[in-house]
Order: sequence, then C-alpha cells, then structure tokens
Amino acid sequence: MVSRRTKITLIVVFALVATLAAVAVAGHVLISRQDHELIKRELASRVQASTGFDLQINGSFALPYSLLPTVVLEDIVLNNPGFKGEKNLLEAKEMRIKFAVLPLLRGEILVHESSMSSVDLNLEVSEDGRSNWISGESGGSIGLPAQFAVHEVDLDDIRLSYMNLQTGVAFDGRIDELSLQAPIFSDQIRVESLVELAGTPIVISGTLGSTENILSGSAFPIDLDIDIHDIDIELNGQVDKIENGDINGFLLRLAAEGDDLREMEKLFGATVPETKRFSVVTDLSILDGVLSASNIFADISWLDSELELAGDIADIRDLVGIDIAARVSGKDLSDIRSLIEFASLPSTDSYNLSGTAKGDWPSIAISEAQVSLRRNEITLDASGGLSNIANLDGLDVLLGVRGQNLSDLSPFVGLELPPTRTYHFSGRLDGTWPAISVSTASAKLTRENLAMDLVGSVDNLSVLTGINIDVVARGMDLSSVAELSRFEPPATDHFAFAGKVTGSSSGLSIKGLEAAVEHGEHRLTLSGDVDELPEYRGMELEMTAAGTNPSELSAMLGVDLPPMQSYRLSASLAGDAGMLNARNVVIEGSLPGIQLDFRGDIGSVRDLHEMNFATLVTIDSLSSLGKYFGAGLPGSESIELRGRLIGSAPDLKLDEFTLRSGESLVMGSAGIRTGERLSIIGSVSSGVLNLRPYLVVALEEAETRAGTRQDRMFSDVPFDFSYLDLFDAQVRLDNLELLSSPGNVLVEAATIRLQEGSLTIDPMELRRSNTTISGNFVLDRQAQPRFDADLSFEKVDLGTFLQDVRSRDIYEGTFDLALDLRSRGNSVSEVMANLDGEIDAFVSEARIPDTNMALRSIDLIFGMLPWIKRRDELVVNCAISQLDIDDGIVDVKLLYLDSAQMRMVGGGSIDLRAENLNLRLAPRARRSRILAHNIDLLVKGALVEPKISSAGAAKAIATDYGKYVLLGPYGLLVPTGRSKKHPCIGSLQAYRQQQAEED
Repeated sequence: MVSRRTKITLIVVFALVATLAAVAVAGHVLISRQDHELIKRELASRVQASTGFDLQINGSFALPYSLLPTVVLEDIVLNNPGFKGEKNLLEAKEMRIKFAVLPLLRGEILVHESSMSSVDLNLEVSEDGRSNWISGESGGSIGLPAQFAVHEVDLDDIRLSYMNLQTGVAFDGRIDELSLQAPIFSDQIRVESLVELAGTPIVISGTLGSTENILSGSAFPIDLDIDIHDIDIELNGQVDKIENGDINGFLLRLAAEGDDLREMEKLFGATVPETKRFSVVTDLSILDGVLSASNIFADISWLDSELELAGDIADIRDLVGIDIAARVSGKDLSDIRSLIEFASLPSTDSYNLSGTAKGDWPSIAISEAQVSLRRNEITLDASGGLSNIANLDGLDVLLGVRGQNLSDLSPFVGLELPPTRTYHFSGRLDGTWPAISVSTASAKLTRENLAMDLVGSVDNLSVLTGINIDVVARGMDLSSVAELSRFEPPATDHFAFAGKVTGSSSGLSIKGLEAAVEHGEHRLTLSGDVDELPEYRGMELEMTAAGTNPSELSAMLGVDLPPMQSYRLSASLAGDAGMLNARNVVIEGSLPGIQLDFRGDIGSVRDLHEMNFATLVTIDSLSSLGKYFGAGLPGSESIELRGRLIGSAPDLKLDEFTLRSGESLVMGSAGIRTGERLSIIGSVSSGVLNLRPYLVVALEEAETRAGTRQDRMFSDVPFDFSYLDLFDAQVRLDNLELLSSPGNVLVEAATIRLQEGSLTIDPMELRRSNTTISGNFVLDRQAQPRFDADLSFEKVDLGTFLQDVRSRDIYEGTFDLALDLRSRGNSVSEVMANLDGEIDAFVSEARIPDTNMALRSIDLIFGMLPWIKRRDELVVNCAISQLDIDDGIVDVKLLYLDSAQMRMVGGGSIDLRAENLNLRLAPRARRSRILAHNIDLLVKGALVEPKISSAGAAKAIATDYGKYVLLGPYGLLVPTGRSKKHPCIGSLQAYRQQQAEED
C-alpha cells in the first residue's frame, strides 16, 4: 500500500512530467505551424546581413519529437561570395537546434541548445592576400532582436584545412569537440574544446564574452587556458571589435611557460629548439589591424645557456617599432645555433651578451651592447653599438682581446695565426660594413724569444687599407719566428725592429725603419724607408754591419764567407729586392796579417752586377798568405795592393792595379771569374819584383835539407800541389824586372797558365844582362803528376848564378845550358827515377877561387893528380857536358874540361833510380909529362858520397875517349848556335892531337 506522502510525490512528479510533455507538444505544435522555408530564408538572410556570407541549407528540414522543440537541418554550406576558392568555407552534415518552449509560447525564439557535426572548415588565402573567412561587404553588427538567443552550442568532428597561396603555408587540423555554453543571451560563453592541429593535441578552456556581445560586435572579455602537452598558456583580456569576421581590436595578456619548446614543433611547422625551461609574458594588442606586443618579458633556458628579453614591439607582423633589451649567457656560444640559425659560431667556455635592439626590421640598431667571451685562456670583451644591423652601419665598438696562444683565435677569425705565449689587443671599431675601421688600436704579443708592440689604426679592415701602425719588435732568435715572415729568417742572438707601417695589404710601406740584429760578435743595422713591403720595392736604407769572423755567418746567409779577425760594412741601399743597388759602400776587413779595404758602388746587390770598388789590400808579410794557399810561404816586407775592382759577378776585373812591397812595384790588370772555381786572367805590363829575400830563404832551406841528408839525395816525400787547386789562372808578364843579388832578371814575356791544378809556362823569355832564358814548362796534374821542361839558357854569368844559389864568391865565367826533360812522379825520387830527355851544357872563361875548393868532388879529383900544383884559384877555359837520359838512367856521353893546368875528358852513366854513378875521367896535363902520370880516374858510388879512384896509366883507356872528342863539340854546340866560335873547339882538337901522340 502506498503511503500518502508517496502518493503526493508521485502526483507532483506526474504533474511535472505531464506539464513538460504538454509544453513540448505545445512547442512542437507551435514551431510546426511555422513555415519551414520561411525559417531557412530568414536564417540565410540574417547570416548574409550580419557577415556577408551565403548560407545554404540544401538538406531536409526535420522536426523530431522531443521534450524541447527541435529542428534538424542537413547539408549546410557557408560561402564567401566575394572569394573564388576551390572549396566552400564551411560544410556541415547536420545542424540540430533545440528551442526553449516558454519563449516560443510568447512568440520569442530562444535557442536552448545547438549542435553541429561532421563539419569541414576550409580556410584559404588567395595569391593577392585576401582571406575567404573575411567578407568584402560590411555587414555591421549582427543585430539580432532580443527575441533570438542561443543557450549552448556543441560542435563535433570538425576538420580544419588551411591553405595560403601567397606564402605557400598549408596545414590540416581537427577539432574533436567544441562546447560553447551561455545560459542566457547576455551571459559569458563557457568554452571547452579539444583540438588536434598538425598532429598536436590542444586543450582549450575558459570564457568568452556573451553571445549578445559577440553577435552585436561590441567589446567582450576573453579568459582562456590553453594546454599543449606540458606547455601552459594563459590568454586574458578584452576584444574591442570584430569587423567582417576579423578581430580588429583587442588587448590581451599572454603568459606561457613550459619545459621543452619542441612540444610545439609540429604546430609551428618548423624546427623548434630543445629547451629546458621557458616563460613568456606580454601584452598583445590590435589597433587598426596592427598587432603589437608590449611589456614583453621572456626567459628561455636551453643546454647550458639562458636568454632573457624585455621590451616592446609596435608591429609584430612587420617587426616595426622594436625596443627590446636582451641578455644571453652560458657556456658554449655555439649553443646559440640550436636556438637561432647562424652560419657559424665558435665554441667557448663561457659567454655573456647583452644589449638593446631598437628600430624597424631589418634596420635594427644595437646600443649599450656588452660582450664577454672566454675560451681556454682567451678573453674577449666588447662594448658599444650598431646603428643598423641589416647593413652593419654605424658600428662603434670598443674591443679588447687577451690570452696566451694566439693560434687559439684561428677558429674565430678564419685565419691561421701563429702561436704565442701571451697577447693583448684593444681598439675602437667603427664604420659601416665592409668599410670598418679600427682606431686607437694597441696590440702586444709575446712568445719565446719575441715581444711585439703595435699602436695605430686601420681605415678599412675588410680590405686592409689605410694602415698606419707603429711597430716595435724585439727578441732573441729570429729563426724561431719564421711563420711571421715570408722569408726564412736566420738564427740570431738578439734582434730589434721599429718602424711605421703604412698603406694597404697590397702595398705596405715602412717609414722610419730602425732594425738591429746581433749574432755572436756580429751586429747588423738598417735604417730608412721601404715603399712597398710585400715586394720590397722602393727601398732607401742605410746599412751597417760589423763583427769578428764573417765565416760564422756562412750557414746563416747561405754564402761562403772567409774567416776574418774583424770586419765592418756600411752602404746606402736603394731600389727593389730584385734590383737593389748599393752606393757609398765601405767594406773593411782584417785577417791575420791582412787588411782589406773596398770602397765604391754595386749596381745590383742580388747578383753582384756593375761593381766598382777602389780596392786596397795590405799584407804584413807573404807568410801571412801561407795558410790560404795551403803551403808555407817565406816572410817578406809588407805588401800593398791597390786597384779598381769592376764588373759583374762572376766576371770581375782588377783594373790598373799596383802591387808594392819594399823595392817591388808591379802594375797591371787582372780579370777575376768567381763561381764554383775562382779563375784569374791578367797581365803585368811593367814593374819590379824583388826576389832576393825569397831566394835567400829558399837556399837556406835547401842547405838545411842537404845538411840533414843521410844516404839519399832525392827526397821521397810526396809533393803537395794542393795549392794549385785553389784557382785557375792565365797571367801574361811583360817587362817585369825581378830583383836578385847581385843582378836583376827582366821577364820580357811569359804566360803562366793554371788550369784545374795543372801549371803551364809558355812562352817564357827572361833576360839578365847578356843572359837569356827561353822555353816552356808544364806540370800536368794527374794521379801521378807529369813534368815537361824545354829550356835554353844562354850566356849565363856563372859567378852571379853560383852566388845566387850558393851565396859564394865566383869571380867570373859564363855557361850555356839546353835541356829537354820529361818525367812523372809524386816525389823527387819518383821524378828522377822516371826522367827522360837530354841536357847539354858548356862553360867558358871561369875562375874558381881556392876558398871554394871545398867543392869536394873537384878537390878530390885534383888531389888524385900528382902533376897538378895547388894554386889560389882554378881557371877553367871551357867545359862541355852532353847527357842523354832514359827512364832514370843518365848516359854521360861527354864530359870535357879545359883548364889552365889540364884537359880532361870523361863519360859513363848515372843511375838516378839507385842514386849512384859510374864515371871514368881521363885528365891530361897541358904540358908534356911522363906518361906514367897520365892516369884515368874512376868516380863511382852513391851520389851523396861518390868514391874516386885511379884506374892507372893505360894507353888503351885514354884512346877509348877519342869518340867523345869527335862527337862532343858538334853534338853539343849546335843548339847554342855558336859551335864554330866556342873556345872548346880548338881545345878539343889539341886534346885529340895529344892523344894521338901518346898512342
């Protein structure tokens, strides 16, 4: 049984249900009585009036039964009649509208709920920039009467398509559901939406202005929360007006924050950098179609970097009216490339950039900029501004860079820089790209053995013009900084450089150059100007050099220099590197016992062309030259050589030279060819050469050697002809007087040739009083040297000759000598052992004083002859010898002596190899003697100490030498040209007669 309370409750519920059903039926009846086509036309008319769009309801108009009167419209199309696009602006499969019943009973239309499903929304921008969702007509406000209101709108399955033919941007999206709720016409609309745009889900919730505000075009508020993954966006403010479907005025506060911006990568349709955290707050506004942002505050953190922005942008679309202060800092500067696209940024350990950007894009000015970069030991600081970032106009920056190794800057500047120990640069950069200048610049760098200071300016850094820099450099070893020069610098102990570098990279010059280089005991200085430094053109330099031993510089300069005790050089250099001349050259040098002095000019220093030097060479003694010629030379009085050295290397000429030494004075000229082998071609036209001191020394040395001989006469010490390899020469001597004691020798003509160590004298014509010497001599340098001598001596003063060679008093006498000898060997003993040729000689009218009877062989011979009385002197009327030599064996064909006491004939042989002799002499007294006294003598034994013995008196022996008498005179005297006049002719005939009588 049902209680009363329950019955009452059921009655009330039934009554309510019945009332609702009745109202629904009544509403349905009322709306069904409306003209359906009228409603379609009314809807299309009002849409056209308010928006300018065409609304077409192509489907059925259904009135299903429901608690609320419901209208279902199918196949709905919305188009912009002023836009010719490929697709309709909006297409919907179904639109369902539910009306409030009570307002309908009063004749009012209140949409309680509206929904739309299967919607295609196609947004398109034409090539001329017109949008299909903005009508060309001004529909004004919608202006629906108060009798028309919407309570709730639900949209499901909205497919969104966007195509911009002007920019080429296109994307597709999807709105799964959109719910708009407004309980009454004047209430704010509650928005709930789930949108998928470019594959990115977006959740939107919040409130909009009332339906009345929106449809009437009046201002309305917005308060929306937008969630995109982990990104939260808040948008609140007010929309001022909507015209032609476009929002033309609003003021909104945008606040966004999140972690990784890549969550919005698909939404933006572009690569978005990965971030750790970001936040953006700004006030967005539109006034007269211009979107601006003010009170911007942004903070973005990514990798190890952070970006902070604060300021305003008057026009976001055109980037006009930018006024933003920015600061970005972090570790690696190259991290910025992951946030903002840059072609290249260097890596750093830390960086801090700040400044203010003002202007209209792209003409943005940067002011109050501060830059600080750190990398390893590199520190870069800069401050200043830029008038226009688009063309880098109005640059005004103070820059400072310091560090240790300059090569670490190579990645920053794109150039290969040399290593250093420390460096520092500061200066002001100003101008417009590419004409950037640097002023008040100062740079310092140090490295091992180098310190460099630079102060000045550069008018244009991009092309390096207008350079004006004072450079000071100093250090130790110049070769250690080879990479700073285009040349290979030499090793030094100290160097210093100062000068003003001006011009451009294609034509630098140095003004006021002061340079000094020291190496060991050597010092080089340069001062002056160089007009074109890269090619070393237009040089005007004063050079000095001084030191001790220039040979120490040979390796450094790549030129063989002679050893010296000291040297000094000064010159004025002018011209180009390829054609540098030297004027007012002074070269002074000192070697042991030698002083050099050269003064003049060089037309071309590089190849030593057009030289013209006044030359003075002073030698303390000839012995001073010994070590340069590889042989000991005798002492002498000082020697002075003067002349003019002219010509071009390798062919030089010592013109009009004079050689003085004591009584010697030689004049002539000589050509000198330098190169791999020195060659001299010259002539002596006249002069006097004193040989006395040299002959004395030579003879003393010969006697010393003779006094020390033991059992050998010929030395087996190898010849040293190395001095002949020093140079090649061809010298002609004319009218050169050779001084000797007590008479002088005149060289009438002689040509001396020295070629690759071989010596030739041909011709040779000498005269001394009535004495003449002529012939030739050859020394051919081979593995075993070869000697050739073809000489003729006529009217030689025997006394003078013997006094010269033996320093003894020989009163008078003459001799003639003809020799034609050939041999080979590396020592005197080898030469004598291989000797070939002939020697013919005769002596006439000679007197030998008793003081010289120490000539042992003569003394012994006379001692063996009992019929000879010892007198104070030996008088020789004439003497003849004829020798034939074959392979070191001397065939003594004839020895004949005619003296006041006797006549003597002899012959035999001499073995130069074994150094022994075997001679037989047949002396005969001039007056008749007892035949028993007519004895022959045998001279045998070693050359150094021969033995003389008597062969006894034998008629046969004496007769055997008759052949020498017959052959001797004519065979000997024919070469002299005086055979019929020689006094020995009569003497020989008398000797033959004496032999015949003895027979």
